[in-house]
Amino acid sequence: HRDLHYPLRRQRQMCIRDRISPAAQSLRAAYAALGLLMLVLPAMVTLALSRREGVPLQRYGLPGRAPGAALWLAPLMALGLTALTTLLPLVARVAEYDPGGMGEVERLGAEGRFVEALELKLDLEGRPAALPRRVASGLLLGVTLGLLVALGTELGWRGLLLTELGHLGPARSGLGCGLIAAAWWAPMASVAVAAGETDWPGAVLRLTSYALLGIVLAWARRASGSVLTSAALVGTWATLGGAPALATAGGTRLQLEIARLAAVVIVAVALLIVTRRPRADTRNRARTGVADGHP
Repeated sequence: HRDLHYPLRRQRQMCIRDRISPAAQSLRAAYAALGLLMLVLPAMVTLALSRREGVPLQRYGLPGRAPGAALWLAPLMALGLTALTTLLPLVARVAEYDPGGMGEVERLGAEGRFVEALELKLDLEGRPAALPRRVASGLLLGVTLGLLVALGTELGWRGLLLTELGHLGPARSGLGCGLIAAAWWAPMASVAVAAGETDWPGAVLRLTSYALLGIVLAWARRASGSVLTSAALVGTWATLGGAPALATAGGTRLQLEIARLAAVVIVAVALLIVTRRPRADTRNRARTGVADGHP
């Protein structure tokens, strides 16, 4: 089966090259350049403002109070989100647990993506344990890409913007940053739809998940005091995005996107409850005349 990989991929590359005109290839190159610019522009603005106003980057969480949390807190939170995304379709009985990955092969075939389905099937037959491999590689690659690539946007969103919106409170500041970040990437979502990588319902659900993820990313940024943690989290969340599809059989791509959105909502609400609880306790002590450490 492994011997079939090269000719199959070569045939696919030739088919793609024949279908895409030079004008379309130039357009894709322009979109790639635009995506790179959108990735680094928030960091460039933050660095320029920091230098002009004389504000140290430490104020914006770079490197922050506990930058090492990017190596353990971010992967743990991304794993939790991925596990919850996998669990929700099982609880709702729209999918079954199947770590062999054949469920994803069937989904690709149902979507008409037959070459990708065949490639994945051959890969699963040649190299078993697809789910553990995806999770392990996703964790390593996600943290790396987060710290090297996603930091460009996170320095602007969870660095500069979250700091300036901090007076609004955890919920509104986190959601505000998330909405602005989602709006920033909305033009690239339309490109993904035009390229056939997703459809409009899936793109809208993914943008909504990313917007609400802003609350989770803001919590990670505040908990560690470092924007590196939120950068590593968003990178790992993205690279682990395909794990639920490999772990389940049945259900549609849209249902998995809904589960992803629901997982983000559940975690965001839980973190807001945890964040607000100390303030509630403080108000209760103030009403009863009890201060910390003093009867």
